[in-house]
Amino acid sequence: YFGVDSDKILYDPNGISQYIKDIKPNIRIDNTFDGVETINLFTLSRLIGWKRIYLSIEIMHKLVNILKCHRYALHIYGHGSDSEIRALTDLIGKYHLSAYVHIYGAVEHDDLIDVYNQNHIMVSLYKYTNVTNPVFEALYLNKPVITLHDDNLDNILQKIETDRVFIFNDEGEDGITDSISAFLHTQHFQFLGENNSVSDVFDWKARIDNELKLLNG
Repeated sequence: YFGVDSDKILYDPNGISQYIKDIKPNIRIDNTFDGVETINLFTLSRLIGWKRIYLSIEIMHKLVNILKCHRYALHIYGHGSDSEIRALTDLIGKYHLSAYVHIYGAVEHDDLIDVYNQNHIMVSLYKYTNVTNPVFEALYLNKPVITLHDDNLDNILQKIETDRVFIFNDEGEDGITDSISAFLHTQHFQFLGENNSVSDVFDWKARIDNELKLLNG
């Protein structure tokens, strides 16, 4: 508390749980279904290098240009410097993916609901940790997430029931993009009639209460 009286501290939940009733239907793996709808992959983070947004573009390159799989699009959200945006734009141009990959820039908090509604599967391939707020929010909303093994995230996932987190080993960048592109190419997804949210997991108030309990001993 650093000397601040407890009645002077305001905890303002900054998650998106208040939007839970507004989330549109989700999707799940269903290999008996071979739909033709475009499935939107998305990243939601700053474009700084260690977040490795470029790997999601490499995945799209392997899907579109090598595996000839055209049922996915990639939407990139988040603030980036001119040089960071240019690096991603150049990669999109190198692989001729302008019809499949789009960069949208920073997202205001009130617009997050639209991001989650307009997209289907989050991709989070951070270099150092995959225990991040966007991943927690996606899990809370039961949006499918493609991510990498992380000891802390693995421990958390052991405590909940979800079939929508697809975890891959960090086998080097080529190994990561090969594994994920092959996975997406061979899986089919069924669009659900309703969103099955994990409403009792990763609620921001619960997280704050847990932190307070820890601080108070």
